[in-house]
Amino acid sequence: MRYAFSLKAFGLLLGLSMCQGALADDVVLGDGGTIRLLYSEFGSNSFPAIFMKKLGLDKKHNITIELVPSASDQARMAMLQSGGAEVATLDWGDVSRMRKAGVDVVGVSPFLRWGADFSVVPVGSPLRNVGDLKGKKFGVYNRNGMDFILERAVARMVYNVDLDKEATIQEGAGPLMWGLLEQGQIDATEAFNSVAPAMVATGKFRILTKDSDLIAKLGLPEIPSILYTFNGSWVKAHPRDTRAFVAAYHDVIDVLRTNDQLWIDRGADMKMPPEVAVLFRKEARGDFMRSFNPNVEADIRKVFETLLPIAGANVFGFTELPAGILTLEYQ
Repeated sequence: MRYAFSLKAFGLLLGLSMCQGALADDVVLGDGGTIRLLYSEFGSNSFPAIFMKKLGLDKKHNITIELVPSASDQARMAMLQSGGAEVATLDWGDVSRMRKAGVDVVGVSPFLRWGADFSVVPVGSPLRNVGDLKGKKFGVYNRNGMDFILERAVARMVYNVDLDKEATIQEGAGPLMWGLLEQGQIDATEAFNSVAPAMVATGKFRILTKDSDLIAKLGLPEIPSILYTFNGSWVKAHPRDTRAFVAAYHDVIDVLRTNDQLWIDRGADMKMPPEVAVLFRKEARGDFMRSFNPNVEADIRKVFETLLPIAGANVFGFTELPAGILTLEYQ
């Protein structure tokens, strides 16, 4: 029942908006297709996914979004490649690797700004920056992910520390890393933007760094890290449904930027106390990206060319950024 007031009120506003849009003939409508969306039930990508459905934004744009829970990037890539879904949230590095391997995928919308995630340490830890991870045990979600590539680059370029050689890297899922940190088996861990507030709220942990601060140290441009990535063949066959999905995403981001209660409601479903949901809301509103900027591909290329000498081709899986990792056609 906790959704009763906020959803009812929003429903009235949405109805008015739809009527006005219909009169103005400016509502983007799809062809009525079903779009299977892979998402993490406890990740930040669940917020747009859940509310596109709960608020009927898919129906507004004449599509049906089917939510498909998926626990990891690796599972999402496999399902997207096998035809088990039409769209998943993936970072641009994974999209690039898939395209290099001959898999036809393309980012049609940004989701999360690069720099949204954190590194976390116990509250009494003496560590103060990523350079202090030298000789320590560091938990990461994905050794090839953009977060760890960034952390490696800053450690090397700012602090002259090679984390790959001078730290012990433990790779694993978020709940495992949280548990290992709490047990003292690692000294620090990466934490997704949806997880770090909950960790800090326990009083046992504090933020070591936010990735956006690391990006600033390198003077790199603002880019998306996570893209709504579609099966490319499906997009070519269903351009109207693709455009309708992006329009529904624009709508839900507009709502999440203005409706405070929805964050509390969804946070409760994720077992976030209200104060944690408020902390997450404060950060995420600035980190959820609505649209690509016109220079996004050139900016990603600049980031890649800066980080390649640090991370190396073995980590990226390629020495040149492949063409076509994203499109602005459906904005």
